[in-house]
Amino acid sequence: MSIGGMIHRAADSEGYEQARRIKPFIVIGAIFVWSCWNSLTEFRYLIWGQKTTASIVQDFDAMGRERPIRSKGGLVKVSFTDGGEIRKHSISIPASVDLGAGQIEVEYLANSSTSPRLPGEHNWISLCVVLGSGVAVAWLGRGVLAEAREYSSGQRKRPRR
Repeated sequence: MSIGGMIHRAADSEGYEQARRIKPFIVIGAIFVWSCWNSLTEFRYLIWGQKTTASIVQDFDAMGRERPIRSKGGLVKVSFTDGGEIRKHSISIPASVDLGAGQIEVEYLANSSTSPRLPGEHNWISLCVVLGSGVAVAWLGRGVLAEAREYSSGQRKRPRR
């Protein structure tokens, strides 16, 4: 414990304990907000994602140089229509995906500049972090709210100094 923490504890022991109890709530709340922000695109894909067949326009090697379209994956530039607009994006394709036909199915967000992706490439980790941290915030928040209710109802009062 730091010297500042010892002084705070000696001067206001009840306030020190309250601050100690609320710190995990603040940390997990920050993780929850951060994970919500990072998984926003994933939620958008789950709700509004559309599938289409895209034509492969260019193929690139590992150094980013253009090469003829091959039958293995890598970085490729695809072209597809979104309504009346033709969109072109570079996406990474695993080697297990066959590019022999010169077309590939992609999932995209309509009227958005967000890059398309292969169908089924969901980021489940970010969604699990949102769910887990949301449950933790609710669980820790219930204790904070219960203590706030005690003070507001007059059942528990801090001693005056």
